[in-house]
Amino acid sequence: MVVCRFIAGSFGGTLQNIIDSGIADIWRDPRERDLPVTLFVFALVFGVTFGPIFGGLIAESLHWRWYVILTHRAKALQKKADNTLVITGSETPPPISVARILQAAVIRPAHLLTTEPVILFFTLWSALAFGLVFISTQSIALVYSTTYSFTEPQTGLVQTSVCVGELIGFLACIPQNAYYLRSAGHNRQTPGKPLPEARLPLSVPASVFGLAAGLFWYGWTSGSSIPWIVPTVGLGFTGFGIMIIIHAVGMYITDSYARYAASAVAGIAFGENLFAAVLPLAAGAMYGRLGFAWASSLLSFVALALSCAPVVLLFEGESIRSRSKFMKEASYDG
Repeated sequence: MVVCRFIAGSFGGTLQNIIDSGIADIWRDPRERDLPVTLFVFALVFGVTFGPIFGGLIAESLHWRWYVILTHRAKALQKKADNTLVITGSETPPPISVARILQAAVIRPAHLLTTEPVILFFTLWSALAFGLVFISTQSIALVYSTTYSFTEPQTGLVQTSVCVGELIGFLACIPQNAYYLRSAGHNRQTPGKPLPEARLPLSVPASVFGLAAGLFWYGWTSGSSIPWIVPTVGLGFTGFGIMIIIHAVGMYITDSYARYAASAVAGIAFGENLFAAVLPLAAGAMYGRLGFAWASSLLSFVALALSCAPVVLLFEGESIRSRSKFMKEASYDG
């Protein structure tokens, strides 16, 4: 099982980079990629949040033999699909050298991550939000089973509050996208093109009042004398902040590093997947030693500190972009 989890992590982490950079290549106009990126981010965060819930419910209700039956059925369907697949065209793309692959997949993302402050701080900000999706599966089970004597399926259902918050965040991204399009008239560097910083206004309150305040609420209301629904509402605010933050980061980075969006997103995806792997490992020790309230408060304080990153860009974004040689080279208009 450990080997299979290693393989899943190794290959699963590449999907985020491939899809996001593919969207940037297909829809080069920022106006056109609003909906595709928004849908992708929602599918990403909602999927990784709801996956453990669904898996827990299935494991609770079905015997292991059902997994064997479903596996055989999946193989039969795959074989049928392979037999009906029709391949057209005989031309094959030219081979890509190993050096070029390493340059695009490893060297350039590492260079961006270590030399571009925007990518570094946005990676930390987005990685914390993404990692909280995974740490919540551990903390919710610990908090609700200990404080409210919830069973494992019940703690899984509590996590749906994070999903609800993410859904509300997805709906809030729609007017945010409209605000971004209206910013084209205020762009002094490239008149008629929307400002990348117009992707960020909603992310500031979402980070402060959604992520940070939601974590604080969740931590300090998790007590046996307080109804279980109260901390659960705090989890909903956290889910709202997670969705808005990851969406804002993906949109801003894709707009600002359009030509090299794949490399920029690869650096961010590295941080997100690293936090997703490490934070759950620390959940038990952190919540056990600090207590429910202070463990969530620690994460809240970190989220509050990282909220400064979009604030700085909102006020100094144009100046930062004008001084960044890489941002100018990365633009499709450059």
